[in-house]
Amino acid sequence: MQYRSSRSDEFGTSLVTLRGGSRCFRAEFNFCAKWLGLTWSLLIKLAPRFGGPRSETMGIAITLQQYLTDQSIPYDCVEHRRTGCAAQSAEASHVSSDRMAKAVVLKRRDGYILAVLPSSRQVMLDEVGGWLRQPVGLATEEEVASLFPDCTPGAVPPIAAPYGLRSVVDESLEGHRDIYFEAGDHRTLVHLSGEQFHKLMAKVPHGRFSTKIDTEPDDYAYSGA
Repeated sequence: MQYRSSRSDEFGTSLVTLRGGSRCFRAEFNFCAKWLGLTWSLLIKLAPRFGGPRSETMGIAITLQQYLTDQSIPYDCVEHRRTGCAAQSAEASHVSSDRMAKAVVLKRRDGYILAVLPSSRQVMLDEVGGWLRQPVGLATEEEVASLFPDCTPGAVPPIAAPYGLRSVVDESLEGHRDIYFEAGDHRTLVHLSGEQFHKLMAKVPHGRFSTKIDTEPDDYAYSGA
């Protein structure tokens, strides 16, 4: 096969003519580059559905980022050293654990529900079950990963709606000027004003289903992420 470069066309596309036997091919490199660029953009948009690339905006999960944008919620991000749970993230960021909202994914008869509470407290499973009038238990790591495909395990944000889930929020998160929560990894927190957080939680049922984490854990209490 012989290769012969030809002229550029009127769009500035570099053309190459490939001759071999009876076939003749013309490769348009700029067109291919544009096609590859569009393909990558599509993959980025579909990433949350398949657990693919995450947003590069300081570690915030794409699904969460898009939801906050769509809801016109102003926020900023706080970076910190890598941690293993919400309480450690609060400590690393010098944030009061009472103002650090965490999410505990619970399994019930007809699906899952997100319990939202401060990282200084643990969820009382019997209280949530009594409130819902059905038993609840902790979702497995595999179940959580399937529900939050663009989040690192243990760094689930406490915003259920963008992930198609229902939630309940503990009343102990009320009355704070600022609220922080995991952005989807173990290196970044989302910071909202208390007003904006409560705007996000306006349609979420509120109740009392937690206790301070310094009490001795038992079968009915779980500290969560």
